[in-house]
Amino acid sequence: MSKLSLRLTAVVFGAWLLFQCAGPSSARAEEGLSVTVSPAAAAAAAGNHEAVPVYFEKQVNDWIRALSQQHGFESWRDAKWKSFPLGPGMHGWVVLVYDSNQKEAGYLIVGSTPDGKLVLTEYGTGDKPLFSLTTLYRTMMRLELILPHSDEQSFIRDGGAAVERIYLNALHAVWQVSLDSETYYIDAKTGEHLPLTKRLVDGVNARLQPDGTRDIHEVKESYMLPAFDPYERLNFIVNDPMPIGTFTDLAEALKKNSRITFAAQLFDHTILAPMAVIGYQLWNDGEPFVIADEEGLRYIPYRQLSEQGHYYR
Repeated sequence: MSKLSLRLTAVVFGAWLLFQCAGPSSARAEEGLSVTVSPAAAAAAAGNHEAVPVYFEKQVNDWIRALSQQHGFESWRDAKWKSFPLGPGMHGWVVLVYDSNQKEAGYLIVGSTPDGKLVLTEYGTGDKPLFSLTTLYRTMMRLELILPHSDEQSFIRDGGAAVERIYLNALHAVWQVSLDSETYYIDAKTGEHLPLTKRLVDGVNARLQPDGTRDIHEVKESYMLPAFDPYERLNFIVNDPMPIGTFTDLAEALKKNSRITFAAQLFDHTILAPMAVIGYQLWNDGEPFVIADEEGLRYIPYRQLSEQGHYYR
């Protein structure tokens, strides 16, 4: 059975489950204070990078600078980036990071709190970042929703589809593609065509307040194990969840070199999403991010991840 079919659906039978599943910016940011954004400035940041206010640009540069000093983020040292809004009313943006060869090298998810502060709610590395236009293009080609185009911008502009980035939280992130009275949902990371409906998407009740780093400019600690394929053992199907109650519990388990898989049932148990957990990163404000491998590395706040699923050894 393929990974795609395993992920697409999850049905529980007692103890057994059957699945079918930005404008450019390379300037080094100065060390600075926390960033507060007015609603007008936040709206300006929602378009392309040329329109972003200086403090949005400075904070993104600050985060990129801090991360570029970490192992695995070397290609971010001369990074350029573009920002895009995350759907109507979501008060957030995805920042796609491009290396010196103009290839996708990672992403940041930036939210804003009710008091106007920018929050780094997720980030990751690899050539298939969250909300990658290249990944979306390939999926729409595979589904025969569009004809070949010469570049990413032209397929969005001329493809005839209305495209939105829906980021309800780190585990519920999808492209919503409306075309010829049909609506398609595509996983924002893997590019999988998901068996979702608008009712299932609108029914997600885990619309978390922005959770992540705020007044920080430095990574305090990183720990990482080798990546592995969570489908090799299917421990998230046959084993009981681990008794992980705190981030300290998870950190200690990882340091015992355990292969730990995180799994959650998403969109009203329509999709089972397992991810290999291979480490963590701790910022100087104490906010821990779990490192998960999903076709590239994703750094997700511990609290947000743990509230929506379980860990399995």
